[in-house]
Amino acid sequence: MTVPQWSGAHGRREPEELVDAAVFFENSPIERALNAVNDYVFILNDSRQILFANKRFLNALGVPRGAFVRGKRPGEALGCENSCLHPDGCGESEFCFTCGALLSIRQALAGKPCVEECRIVRRAESGMVALDLRVTCTPEDCDCGRVVIFAAQDISAEKRRTTLERIFFHDVLNTASGVKGLMEFVCSSVPEEMRETTDLVHVHFNYLVEEITAQMELGQAESGELLTRKAVLSAADVVRQAVRFFEHQSMAVGRAIEMELPADPPALRTDPKLLRRVLVNLVKNALEAPEGGDVLVRLERDGGRVRFCVRNAAVIPADVQPQLFHRSFSTKGSGRGYGTYSIRLLTERYLGGSVSFSSEPGRGTEFVVSLPAA
Repeated sequence: MTVPQWSGAHGRREPEELVDAAVFFENSPIERALNAVNDYVFILNDSRQILFANKRFLNALGVPRGAFVRGKRPGEALGCENSCLHPDGCGESEFCFTCGALLSIRQALAGKPCVEECRIVRRAESGMVALDLRVTCTPEDCDCGRVVIFAAQDISAEKRRTTLERIFFHDVLNTASGVKGLMEFVCSSVPEEMRETTDLVHVHFNYLVEEITAQMELGQAESGELLTRKAVLSAADVVRQAVRFFEHQSMAVGRAIEMELPADPPALRTDPKLLRRVLVNLVKNALEAPEGGDVLVRLERDGGRVRFCVRNAAVIPADVQPQLFHRSFSTKGSGRGYGTYSIRLLTERYLGGSVSFSSEPGRGTEFVVSLPAA
């Protein structure tokens, strides 16, 4: 079917002018493809009017057919509160000039695919609803001229979670750090008979701050926002610090953590805090392994690289090994599975190294983090 060319200037088209084009898209293979997509998808003409809307969007609005939104512009169909501020509707008020959706559509009409974020306050029957959308606009030339495939992904939950996490980590870390500082003062002024107890409390507050920071930085690492601060350091010092972390940890009670350090320890240039976190996670995983026994942490030079090896006696089942570095996979129950994932993420993306492991009966399991020597 050939769709007739538009007539006139690039103003709004009358509803009767849109019927043939709408029917063309509704009866084409593209309808089935776009109805299978989980995003809100429109096809817009060069006047930014909707010719086609997929089922995901129509179901969200609670309307049965595309005719209910045909001819509207995206903001009008979505119920944006700014779409009624100008006689010409969506995209024309002073509040629309910085709208990510409008910017993305205009880029696509100029022939350039574009992705922008868009914030909309929607007036619904239930009241005001704030939406955060990631809008992808792609130009396509067809018999009726240029159209824009407009796909909107609702990222409201993602944005809300990110904001709440940042507020939570900021406030909790500030509180924990304040208590840690207070404990440092208490430790320096208590009577000698109370020193051991207060020192232990101080150590555990250090652990608390460390764990909060680790969780915060894991989120930053996944989003690509984590900053590294590299320095030249002794590899042996980092191993000692990581092992010392477990001196008063309950998971290490009754377990020995042994170190094998060379007489002439190698140096490397890396981020000491992130490397220590990687080693702490390696030792923690080794301690948590069932029937793992004692843990050996070995440092060695391998040509121009430094190898940090953590071994225990446990054997990882063959069906578990291929999934070991996958996020959220864990043999320890739900809500776990970030240990080995974070080790690989931090090592490969931020420290410029590699992670490997071997596990077999009679030899146990050994994880190896390999980094360039200084």
